[in-house]
Amino acid sequence: MRQHGPAELKRNPHIAADEFKLLQLVHAAGLPSPQPYYLDLSNEIFPTPYLVIEYIEGQSEFAPANLPDYIRQFATYLSRIHQLDSAQPALSFVR
Repeated sequence: MRQHGPAELKRNPHIAADEFKLLQLVHAAGLPSPQPYYLDLSNEIFPTPYLVIEYIEGQSEFAPANLPDYIRQFATYLSRIHQLDSAQPALSFVR
């Protein structure tokens, strides 16, 4: 479950819905990302909106053993992200 803090909500009151939509699009495009399962905007259970996303096991890698491979993988995924058509109406909220 992910809830956004006061500073994020002040900057964008729709941040939970925007993140949910973005994760749906990125996941549907086949990019490695947590699958979004549920968005609750009702404020009935928690006082702010929240989303439920897939848990992905992992850890931060601050000193990768194979830096060239790490950079290659990073560049590959960054390139795939930038291949998404940001002009499509479904992504209008990110502009």
